[in-house]
Amino acid sequence: MLLRRMLHRIVIFFVCALAVIPLPFAHAQDLPAALTTATRLNMRSGPGDNYSIIAKLPYGTRVTLHGRSANSRWALVEAEAGRGWVSTYYLEPDAGVQLSALPVAGATAATTRADSAAPAGANTAATTVNLRMREGPSEEDEIIAVLPKGTVITLGSRSGDGNWVRAAAADGLSGWVSTCCISVVAPPAAPASPPAAAGDSAQWPLSVDFITVGSRTRAIYLRGLAMGRNPHVFIKMGDCNVQTAFLFAFFDRGEYNLAEFAYLQPVIDHYRGSFVRDSLTVWSGGAAFMPFDTLLSNPSVCERDETPLDCEIRLQNPSVAVIAFGQNDGPSFADDLRKLVKYTVDQGIVPILSTKANVPGESAEYKNGVIRQVAAEYGVPLWDWGKVADAAPPEKLWDASGHLLWYPMYYNDSNALFMGHSLHNLTGLIALYTVWQQALY
Repeated sequence: MLLRRMLHRIVIFFVCALAVIPLPFAHAQDLPAALTTATRLNMRSGPGDNYSIIAKLPYGTRVTLHGRSANSRWALVEAEAGRGWVSTYYLEPDAGVQLSALPVAGATAATTRADSAAPAGANTAATTVNLRMREGPSEEDEIIAVLPKGTVITLGSRSGDGNWVRAAAADGLSGWVSTCCISVVAPPAAPASPPAAAGDSAQWPLSVDFITVGSRTRAIYLRGLAMGRNPHVFIKMGDCNVQTAFLFAFFDRGEYNLAEFAYLQPVIDHYRGSFVRDSLTVWSGGAAFMPFDTLLSNPSVCERDETPLDCEIRLQNPSVAVIAFGQNDGPSFADDLRKLVKYTVDQGIVPILSTKANVPGESAEYKNGVIRQVAAEYGVPLWDWGKVADAAPPEKLWDASGHLLWYPMYYNDSNALFMGHSLHNLTGLIALYTVWQQALY
């Protein structure tokens, strides 16, 4: 793990240094190359976490570089395993190779997208401005049409970063639009009660006990208030599943219907503004050591030598932190998580630890055991999302590529009580409400 961190730092150093030093680009007959620095790096069919995994590259695999995404976060590479896209975060380029100098390469028509699927009965929306519809989910893709303000569109799957959504208009036009400028319309009302028992596939996920408030939570909170912490602010730390695009933002944007869970509205009001706020301590591929890595701090808002966590705390002054790591962590995860929890507690901030869902074909139980143990050791809240996910029908929770299925947060539709992201958001909101009512109110 130490070697991996050192390699992370080396990659970031080279990217930052090479960005300001002009270097000659390699000739066509001598393609630029790099080494992979992750234990097993996912090679995907397109430039984003929303695309299907086509291979896993072992640590130290040598790859040739053929192009990059427009934002330089992904590189089109070729190895013995094939040709595909990998995150540039886990590449160490050869000396003299500048990743940002690679040509921009688009996902070809032959590439199979694996966007978060929209189940049957997906919601509709109306454009709030004259909105461009594009061929793909980026500003670099060609414009198909400009939809007038107020155009009603049917929504399909979202891009991996949540910033784009497939849309179809009544006149037959279809393409991608930015989620910035649409207003979601709630789907038709449906009973929110669990379906009649029909075997294990219809098990009611929320019937399990998935929240522990923690014996020290109240004391940590009161000490934080004495330190000047804001009782109306929480922050998030974690990986892609807690990014703003996927977790909580809908509750600040008004894109929800709580239905029988209307009792949760007060916690939305109490923490208003925190749900939609982007965090400096959330990364795609995030791991528990990263909040302490100064090389990952945002230089536009963070002070010199300030860690991402210290920067986030200084800017937001939170009283609560939702922490969801584990998916991408290595052997030092237990030590890294303990360090993170202890530091958070010492700052007078209540950490709410979340377990991970067991992705089909993989097991998160060892890491979930670590998370549960650390929560118990420090007497802090536990949101046992993994336990809820285990109780949910897997065909409703996951898409074919192992990502949580997208579904809108309208809980008057009973499907939302089982589907991946809508169930994840609901259990997180219930956990936040329970901790707030029992220890922070």
